[in-house]
Amino acid sequence: DREMGERLFNMGIKSKQIRYSAICIHLDHARGYVKPEMIAKNKAIRKYTKENKVLRTPFGIEKD
Repeated sequence: DREMGERLFNMGIKSKQIRYSAICIHLDHARGYVKPEMIAKNKAIRKYTKENKVLRTPFGIEKD
């Protein structure tokens, strides 16, 4: 989620803080990212995205 936010920011889309002001739905899921190596991997992905101004992911869905 945070890496996607970085890409949206790189596209010029500004964020707005709405915590405690909007209804939110969150799907329950396993927390595989809690392991230290997964946290480090996720941080590295976000760092790369920010430093290289990444706009798209190679794992996304593209509509013609």
